[in-house]
Amino acid sequence: MSNRPRSKETLREVAGIALAGFALLLFFSLLSYDVGDIPPWVPLISSASTPNEETHNLVGAVGAILGGYAYFFFGLASYLLAALLFGLGIGKLLLPGFHLRERLGWVLLNVICGACILQLHPGIFRDWEDYFRAHGTGGFIGFWLGERAFGKALGLLGSI
Repeated sequence: MSNRPRSKETLREVAGIALAGFALLLFFSLLSYDVGDIPPWVPLISSASTPNEETHNLVGAVGAILGGYAYFFFGLASYLLAALLFGLGIGKLLLPGFHLRERLGWVLLNVICGACILQLHPGIFRDWEDYFRAHGTGGFIGFWLGERAFGKALGLLGSI
């Protein structure tokens, strides 16, 4: 009997736990995000205001940066990203034939579509973007893809 199948199973379990753990860290960093926790040296998401003396994020400074980038790029769809990554991690942990490379593209497509839908919805969390300093409720991706591409197409459909 060879040890090879057992080592593949162990690697699969470690990958599942790591992915589910990362998803939980992302979720808690989003949940406790405070824009003042971002250090001034972080590109794209640092604020002009003075940073907090103590980090309020549950995951620490790394969680503040992780949550800041997630909100910047995906907006509220970052919660969808955390949920889908957690599902991938649990699937990898519990299902022997589960392959991540077959599903990562679908996860990314779902998060991008979620960001676009959140950006185009007229009434959800409109004051949210001022507090989080994001492009909108769909983040950078939702703004540029949803608002710029699909928003113009929906505007043309509305004028017909």
